[in-house]
Amino acid sequence: MGLLPHRIARLGIALVPETRGVFSYLTARENLEIARRPGSRWPLESVLERFRSSVKCLIARADSLGR
Repeated sequence: MGLLPHRIARLGIALVPETRGVFSYLTARENLEIARRPGSRWPLESVLERFRSSVKCLIARADSLGR
């Protein structure tokens, strides 16, 4: 059995439903900033180090991603 949902949320892990609950007119970086959780142990810079190929997507508008 895994962690309880509230414990997962405290770790800063979230699910974006298939409906793409993002602001399409903002960039990917701006959407990540809005979703940032205080006290998360995964600061954006740390995540981007692990997923270097995603860095180039940060300046793209959210509605242009995944096409």
